[in-house]
Amino acid sequence: MQSRVGGLAGMQAAIILDSQGLSEPAQKLYRQLQGHAVASVSRKAKQMLFGFKAAVFLKADQITYAPRKEEYARFFRPLVDRNKIWVASEADRLADEKSARAAALVAVAVLLGPLGLMAALVTSH
Repeated sequence: MQSRVGGLAGMQAAIILDSQGLSEPAQKLYRQLQGHAVASVSRKAKQMLFGFKAAVFLKADQITYAPRKEEYARFFRPLVDRNKIWVASEADRLADEKSARAAALVAVAVLLGPLGLMAALVTSH
């Protein structure tokens, strides 16, 4: 981990540990990397450790972001219960097909328009 690539790999490993919720091993790895010979790796490790210190200072480490089912179920449950079985009518199906055709035409125009413009420019010169 003494080379630049090794330091960057260690930094990536620490970021992965942190994103998986394993902040203690990540902090340990950041502490090792803050004395790294490559300045950019050392600087980034110090910044990440500062982020952990700031989170503790601001007590952001005590906040949970995991949603609980009962918090959002009251909003979605009525919608789910109201429309148990929904089958599109023939008019809805035809309208969907029509809008899909229109979207396909727009996509083809966007893709082929510049080619046609280039061909017109080439033939005019």
